[in-house]
Amino acid sequence: MEDLVRKRQTAKVTPDIVEGIAWKSCRDIVEYLGKLRNGRILRDEYLIRYAAMAVADNAQEVVIALNDLSPLTENAVWYQVADAVKKPRHFSVDFPISRGLKGGATSSRVVSSAERLGQETLDLLDRELTTIARNRRFRAFLKTVSGDIQSR
Repeated sequence: MEDLVRKRQTAKVTPDIVEGIAWKSCRDIVEYLGKLRNGRILRDEYLIRYAAMAVADNAQEVVIALNDLSPLTENAVWYQVADAVKKPRHFSVDFPISRGLKGGATSSRVVSSAERLGQETLDLLDRELTTIARNRRFRAFLKTVSGDIQSR
């Protein structure tokens, strides 16, 4: 039994798994950033907050995958992710607002936090995975998305 626990604690995430998580999260971030903008245009509070929450969740998945974190409980996730080395620059500020954990945030603040969190997460993926990602379509997608969102 102790052998099994030791193996589990020392197991590392394979690059293929990290790449799969990153690709899924990257697509979802781009999709929900679009929905966030639509919510702002339509003045739809529910759509804004839901899309911001989805961006925050995907940013958290990226940080967990890139740092090879293995949270033991739901409560431990935030503390491990906040202390992670590879994370978006303003993660600690933007995540609680985008996720809806910090009450009283106005819609405009939620939108700006979610957009910044999404952009910084895409930039992080571009920096970390462009050179090591094996899937050519994913590398091309990263370059396109990173450049496209920066030009807006």
